Amino acid sequence: MKILNDVIMFVDTGIDDAVALILSACDWRTKLKAIVACEGNSKIDDVVSKTYQVLDFIGKDIPVFKGLCGRISKTDFNVRGVHGGKGNLGGFDFPQTTKKPQSFSEFVEYFENLDRKVDVLCISPLSTLAKMIVKNPKVKEKICHVYFQGGLLEDPSYVGFNVAYDPGAVQVVLESGVKMMICPSDFGHKAFLTHEEVAKIGSLNKTGKMLEYIFRSFHDREVGDKGIATHDGVVSFLVRHWGFFLMKKCHTYVEYNKDGNGILRFDFKGKPKNSRVCTALYAPRFKRFLFRAVKKSNKK
Repeated sequence: MKILNDVIMFVDTGIDDAVALILSACDWRTKLKAIVACEGNSKIDDVVSKTYQVLDFIGKDIPVFKGLCGRISKTDFNVRGVHGGKGNLGGFDFPQTTKKPQSFSEFVEYFENLDRKVDVLCISPLSTLAKMIVKNPKVKEKICHVYFQGGLLEDPSYVGFNVAYDPGAVQVVLESGVKMMICPSDFGHKAFLTHEEVAKIGSLNKTGKMLEYIFRSFHDREVGDKGIATHDGVVSFLVRHWGFFLMKKCHTYVEYNKDGNGILRFDFKGKPKNSRVCTALYAPRFKRFLFRAVKKSNKK
């Protein structure tokens, strides 16, 4: 039987990240060891607070470390507030937390002292991870795979937040030699939750009710009025459920559009391959996984 690696998540907690946190924390196959709060959807102190609020809400005690501020790229691309509501969690009234994160230097010490490799799940911009690799390339020896959500197969001009926020960081990680597993946004669109499914989630327990509430503020232009996209949730599913995806080797790289925004491009022919990219997903199995995780998160 394959030995599963422990998982460390890099998050910039908004609505989509909250779903992925719940899935990773409540999946019996995932041993979520630590979480790194990164700048992105919110300023870093807000990300720390919201991460703790989600964890407290589902009754999980997982170490949270504070990531680094600033980007590798000289860009000011941002869409903060896209998730709606105060604090980027749809205005849901989470109990306030008094917990404090551990520092980034403590995370580096923790990471360097790992006794075996880990899988790194990045559902945030890659700034913190890229800076770690630049400062100490030996950290790559501790990483089995980096799972990342970004790009769009159906529309190569798509400007995705995680890439455009710090495209230089994405290029650093792609060129570092770590094994990248990339889940483009296509599959968050294809595995969208219908409004009926959202209502069903809301009927499960208090976690489901919370998700149903915050989903009201989550909008994706590709899905429109059909339902709720599931980008970060899908890549969280990928970490431990590869059999429900089709992955192809690819040369992935960053390109800049006429507005100077970084976009992710996928070249499946020629050129040295530096990643594996998801090209198909069995969405019904993902949805069953999501419902099961929500059920496990809290009892009625």
